[in-house]
Amino acid sequence: MTKNLVPLSNKTSGIYGIHNITKDKYYIGKSQDLHMRTQGHINCLYQNKHHSKYLQYDYNNGDLFEIILIEELKEITRNSELLYIEQYYIEKYNAINNGYNMFMSMDGVSPLYIVKNNKYLLKYSNPMRYLKWFKNGRIKTKELELIANVIGYNLKISFIDKTTNEEV
Repeated sequence: MTKNLVPLSNKTSGIYGIHNITKDKYYIGKSQDLHMRTQGHINCLYQNKHHSKYLQYDYNNGDLFEIILIEELKEITRNSELLYIEQYYIEKYNAINNGYNMFMSMDGVSPLYIVKNNKYLLKYSNPMRYLKWFKNGRIKTKELELIANVIGYNLKISFIDKTTNEEV
């Protein structure tokens, strides 16, 4: 049965999943052409060349898989916009800790995304970037603390009055 994977027929942008039915694990991906991308995954699995060695291992050992459409995004065509939404689903399906995704993103800087007030917020793993943004007024105190906590830094920001050396 694992040899009969069917690519998505959609040629639009969206988020897809490769679901290991046997173990209930997911690989989450994004594409501007869902059909071509999912067909590419199938070809790599058939040729024993998939970039996720764990997914390839489970596939080779007979686990049952299916390719699913998670969200079709006809109005979103830019890859950078898809990144935000892909990250949301990677977290939702726990595809790093209990799945086949190796990183938060495979596109460059390994960004980390969280959702705040129904908006996708981009977070890089380098906290110095955010300290600079904070200093320049691009983000506020609470946002910097949230970012630091998500990245894994326990950060509490306080301000010291230089004349009295007291916390404000």
